[in-house]
Amino acid sequence: VLAPQGGNLLRNASFEQNGGPMPGGWQFENKAAGKGAAGVTGERAHEGKLGLRLSPNGKNSPAGIANS
Repeated sequence: VLAPQGGNLLRNASFEQNGGPMPGGWQFENKAAGKGAAGVTGERAHEGKLGLRLSPNGKNSPAGIANS
C-alpha cells in the first residue's frame, strides 16, 4: 500500500477528528474490545491538541493481547 505523497498510512493519525468515545475512523478489533477502553485526551498530545488514551483492564495481559 502506498501512502499519498506527504500523507499518512493511518486514517486520522493525529486523532484530531473526534468520533465520540473513539477517535474518528478508529475501532477496536472484536478480540480486543473487552480488554479495556480507548479514547481521545487533551493530555500529553505529541502534535496537535489530542492524543490517544488506552486504559487496559484485568482481561488485558501481555501474553493474551494478540493471541486471544
